[in-house]
Amino acid sequence: MVWMRELFVWEDILCNDLLEVIQEWRRAKGEDIWWWKAKDTGIYLVSSAYKIVAKLLLLKEDFSRIQERVFASIQKSVAPSKVVAFSWQLLLKQILTKANHARRTILASRSVLQVEFRRLRSELQSWIKRVSRMFFRWMN
Repeated sequence: MVWMRELFVWEDILCNDLLEVIQEWRRAKGEDIWWWKAKDTGIYLVSSAYKIVAKLLLLKEDFSRIQERVFASIQKSVAPSKVVAFSWQLLLKQILTKANHARRTILASRSVLQVEFRRLRSELQSWIKRVSRMFFRWMN
């Protein structure tokens, strides 16, 4: 394939994955139907898509047991979608912290950022533990 620009590494990986899926395609006789390959029944369920995404993320990340339990509980949660989305961001460490903000927008000395990052990391870790405990109490 020819692209208008050089693909990023992550785009190249996605493109190769797509090509693998497309190569498996075979034209079927009869009426077209939708089939969800993740379920034996072929019926798409949000929970099955969630499990696939969670499994992919858990393979890439090194999560503690408590984080894995929280991931498993998020899907069953009756919490508002904003809370569920925040939980995902929290577990994936995608929440914008002062250190991340400083790294992206302000040129500070490396040693200052390292000290700040260590402080924020320990603060975030303790906060994650507290939120996880509250989440489990709420779920039970």
